[in-house]
Amino acid sequence: MNDPASLNGKLFGYELKYNNPVNTAAKFNGTISEVDWRTANDQVLRRYTYQYDGLNRLKKGAYSEPGSSVPQNDFYNETVTYDMNSNIMSLQRNTKGVSGTASQIDNLTYAYTGNRLNSVTDSSTNYSGYPDTSGTPISYDDNGNMKDHKDKGVLQIDYNFLDLPNKITFDKTYLARNLVTGKTVTRNVTTNYIYRADGTKQRKVYKYSGETFATEAVLSTDYLDGFQYESQAASGPFTLKFVPTAEGYYNFENNKYIYSYTDHLGNVRLSYSKNSSGSAEVLEENNFYPFGLKHEGYNALAGNPAYNYGYNGKELQKETGWSDYGARMYMSDIGRWGVIDPLAETSRRFSPYNYALNNPISFIDPDGRKATVNDMQFESGYAAGGAFDFYGNGGYGPATADFLYRDDPFAYLKKGSGGATTVMCQMCW
Repeated sequence: MNDPASLNGKLFGYELKYNNPVNTAAKFNGTISEVDWRTANDQVLRRYTYQYDGLNRLKKGAYSEPGSSVPQNDFYNETVTYDMNSNIMSLQRNTKGVSGTASQIDNLTYAYTGNRLNSVTDSSTNYSGYPDTSGTPISYDDNGNMKDHKDKGVLQIDYNFLDLPNKITFDKTYLARNLVTGKTVTRNVTTNYIYRADGTKQRKVYKYSGETFATEAVLSTDYLDGFQYESQAASGPFTLKFVPTAEGYYNFENNKYIYSYTDHLGNVRLSYSKNSSGSAEVLEENNFYPFGLKHEGYNALAGNPAYNYGYNGKELQKETGWSDYGARMYMSDIGRWGVIDPLAETSRRFSPYNYALNNPISFIDPDGRKATVNDMQFESGYAAGGAFDFYGNGGYGPATADFLYRDDPFAYLKKGSGGATTVMCQMCW
């Protein structure tokens, strides 16, 4: 993608570094050691430097701004520890404070029974990130689905036979992420989902009332093969909001094409369109902590309120803060799922609630069922025995390799030139 060192009139620059990082040791096993990016909004060069443990799980994303007076400012650091089942045990997260220095917004401690998360306790004093009203016990149904999350005002979650949420009921005193008013909601807060038999989401109905509302207000969203409609009533009339395109989406409200830059994980990083003078105009910028929570505090633009697709290109459910991957909802503030992996038997070495094998820099989970790489290709030349070690043309030649969607994403590589599959190692990562 465009060189972040010098945009030269471009809107977004992005660079992945493997064996040529600036602030850490080079990686020769295919993992990403550093990411640089820059946008035209403020022209600030930003960087994440990554540290991993012996199982290649992400330990830390260290944020810096190389061109600033204090490069290692740690504004958006994220630090994680794990247990032996790859459950997150602690998570610390920073933001840029009002004083211009790093301020901790999360200092989370996780408690478990087996792989089930019992509670999350935040010992920071900042309400950003995970709510400070923390430590409330979490309950589960017999299928291992999270039934409530009272720290975030979720009183009850009902599931269908596919373990997809049918109905979410919120605490009446919960300050919901209100899609319409942005005000405190005081009663009757629910979200209902309707699916096809195969689990495809067809409709979401968000009901709320409070403040100036004497009667219940409703926001309904219909999903039809990418076309997205909204209504201020439970059953219509519906207005077409947008439809996705190969380059972004078409905004039917403003009758214009919106173009998006995405990174190697499918994250929608910057959206723009052509303004009245014919020039490119940035509409929205999204930057994320390693496990997917969005950065706050800089380059905030209005964007399109109806378009909530960001991390991994998935739709953010504003009422809960979850991202909808299809088979499961992901919680980026705590870096895990609330429902057991439907294909848990294919990743037996990991907790069925883990996200992306705890390496969200290299892996994604396309539909919430299994971690894989995102159509990435790697040039050969890595050290023999490493994660991306493979044979080409009788030796270590200039072939390319991609992960196969197999039982163990660590183990299988396919030779790009000859097409033959060679099993290199189990857990060589």
